[in-house]
Amino acid sequence: KMSSQFLSSLLMAAPVVDGDVTISIKDELISAPYVALTIGLMKKYGVEVEVTGDMKGTPSFHIPASAKYSSPKSILVEGDASSASYFLAGATITGGTVTVRGCGSESVQGDVAFANVMEQMGATVTWNPESITITRDPSVRLKGVDVDCGEIPDAAMTLAVAALFAE
Repeated sequence: KMSSQFLSSLLMAAPVVDGDVTISIKDELISAPYVALTIGLMKKYGVEVEVTGDMKGTPSFHIPASAKYSSPKSILVEGDASSASYFLAGATITGGTVTVRGCGSESVQGDVAFANVMEQMGATVTWNPESITITRDPSVRLKGVDVDCGEIPDAAMTLAVAALFAE
């Protein structure tokens, strides 16, 4: 199995080597959203990574020799979506409202999808480019869900806690 950390390190190093770089995954890619995050960040720094195949399968990545990093001049350093999941779950569980700033609809982090799971459980989610607001009417009972957390692995334990309060 190919770890996202190992693949991300190879992808980030590719633009500073001589020649084209092609990386082909022969086995299962673990935590593909984190690789997508790396590719998105590389794009902000001027490097286009060509992806062939399905990211959930055995994709290939190509970085041409002409790819070079360039400064975007300014960049938003996002808040940690995994850590934000605690507060999103808190509002969902208690029937309150919380807004987390620093990650939202334009986030490159896979764990922002945790908010969608809270919505499936009964919360109302409002997305803005750099924030997520969750509200739950206390009279609305939380519903249990069946979710594959492969795309939000760092938020899986937070979901397990929220599930304790669902029907």
